Amino acid sequence: MSTETISKFIERSLYELAAQPEYRIPTSIIPEIAHLVEHHANFDSNGSKTALTEGLTRIIENLRKQGALG
Repeated sequence: MSTETISKFIERSLYELAAQPEYRIPTSIIPEIAHLVEHHANFDSNGSKTALTEGLTRIIENLRKQGALG
């Protein structure tokens, strides 16, 4: 098995999905999501789940405001 980190795995997977037209994932958000996962992936740490959820919510809300979500 490779030593790929969780955030790199998620980033690679999102880019693969973004290449498929049926998913319509804006590639501009992928690094931001990977960054969030990398910095808040330790769920044993106080507030990590909340911070990750809030960060993802902010990304989605920004995309919605920009009209980038269907």
